[in-house]
Order: sequence, then structure tokens, then C-alpha cells
Amino acid sequence: MSSFRFVALLALGLPLAAQTAHVASDLGRKVLAAGLDAGECYRVRDLEISLEDARFFLTDGYLMLGKPVAGGPLTAVFSADTDGGDGEVLLLPPNRSERKSMASYTGTPNLSEHFSQAAFIFTDSSARALIEQVRSNGTPRAPEIAPIMMDRWSRVVANLISGFESRIVLDLLTPPESEAKKGGFFEAVIEGKKLGNFDVLYDARGYEQLMAGQITTRKDLSYWDTWTSFVSRSHRGQPAELPEEQILGYRIDATLDSSLTMHCVTRIRVRTTEDQEVRLGSYELFNRGEPLTETVWEKLMLGLSTRKYGQRLPVKP
Repeated sequence: MSSFRFVALLALGLPLAAQTAHVASDLGRKVLAAGLDAGECYRVRDLEISLEDARFFLTDGYLMLGKPVAGGPLTAVFSADTDGGDGEVLLLPPNRSERKSMASYTGTPNLSEHFSQAAFIFTDSSARALIEQVRSNGTPRAPEIAPIMMDRWSRVVANLISGFESRIVLDLLTPPESEAKKGGFFEAVIEGKKLGNFDVLYDARGYEQLMAGQITTRKDLSYWDTWTSFVSRSHRGQPAELPEEQILGYRIDATLDSSLTMHCVTRIRVRTTEDQEVRLGSYELFNRGEPLTETVWEKLMLGLSTRKYGQRLPVKP
């Protein structure tokens, strides 16, 4: 199954919407400019990231953190390019249908894959706990490796984070008391030793919070294959949360030009369903079931291919 997603950050039509949009714009520029921090490169062993049904083990290698934005880093990269270096991801689908789906793509019902390289983008608090592990354990810095890591990963991280800008800004501007309820997200782009390049995503705001999949090519066309997608442990058996906003209506005006290229203008009416302090929303347009064309899908990664999560849409409050 193929999928691409365009994301827009919208300041809702509330009394301070214009001010909120300005703050979001400034924060978005900081997110894009942050990049990796050459002074935060470490020689790490036995670190762990736990995200409910998913666990990441950074057994032996090098870890570089991103520059902080709004109090903490949003990115990290891991390399196992050392003697005995290794990382591992473990993901356990909770039911038979998802295990069968996983097995149809990977050959096993559970994901247990060792990896040599990985890039992480996150606003989730459990992922930020990784920084606390590094600093509380007295993990030694590796300044001699920093230039190598910067050279390999800087453009990769810049390309990745550009697709997550709207979602990151949304999470950073969500009030702490609300964010504690909704949580953030964690995206891992992994270079597996057997399965090649694939993604694992945890999104606390999602209908199904955990997903894993991979870009594949068939007949010279790129497709997104969803290996598994399911409700995480803490959400299973719980009543579905109300949406953060109600879509009152939308209108799509589409025209074809002389070259048979379609041009679309979409107008949408939205009302928040929460308290009036909610001023931001992240909106997505999906296209599923068709191959990705080169005009939509770009191979942004240098050695690691992943989904491009989105491009900002021109949205007027």
C-alpha cells in the first residue's frame, strides 16, 4: 500500500490566532535550523528506549543528539560503526491479524531486527529520557567521532525534520497539562541488517499509535508497505478519545490546465471541540492505494530512504 501525507499547521480563528501563528512560525524556523550538536556526541553502551509495545536497544555504538529547541533536543542519530557495535528494535503486535501481516512482509510475526544505523525524531517524553540516561550514567563523550557523524547525518536529519516541522511545532505549543494527556511522537528511521531501511513510528495522538513499514519499489514505482499498525498497550480497551476538532465542511475546487496538470484549492471550516485555549491544529491530506510519483516522493535520505511526512500547505486562518 502506498501513502503520502501533506501536513499543514493551522492557527484557528480564535481571538489571538494571529499572534499564535506568528509564534508558530518563529518556532518552526528554530526547529528547521536546529540540526545536530557536534558537542553532544557520545560513546554509548546498553541504552534503551521503551515506547509501550516497542523497545529500542542501543547496545554498543555512538550517539549524537540534536541542538535543543524549547528546552530539549528533538533529534538523535545512532551509529554502530565500531567493533562489536549493534542496535536492536523489538516490536510485538498484540493480535493474530497484525502478527500475520508482519510475517507476510518480514517472514516473522514479531519484529526483532538488529541495526547498524538509525535516526530518531521525537517530541515524546520517554524518548527524551534517553538524554537523561546518557548524562546520568557518566557516558563518555566522543569528540573525535563528531565530525564523521556530522558529515554523514547533518543533511539526513535536516531532510527528515523538514517533513515533521508542523507536527513538532504543534506538540511544542500544546499546553503541558494537555500534552500530558495526548503525548508526543517518536519516529525511528532504521537501517536493518536483514530487512534494509524501514520506519517505526509511535504517535500518542494517532488512532493506532504504533506502526512499522517500509518503502519498496515495484515496476519502477515506489510504494509504502505498512507491515503492522495497531493500538498501543495503554490505549487498548479504552474508549476512543474525542477528536480535537470538528470539521464542519470543506470545498475543493479543481481545474485541469492545458498540460492536463490538476490544480486544487481546498477550503475547510473547523471548530475546536476542546476549551477555547486550543489555537492550533495539524491537518493532513492522504492519498492511499496509488504509486508515489517522483513529483511527490523524493529520495531525501543519503543511504536511508523513508516516507516524506509532508509539505506545508498554504492555509489561511
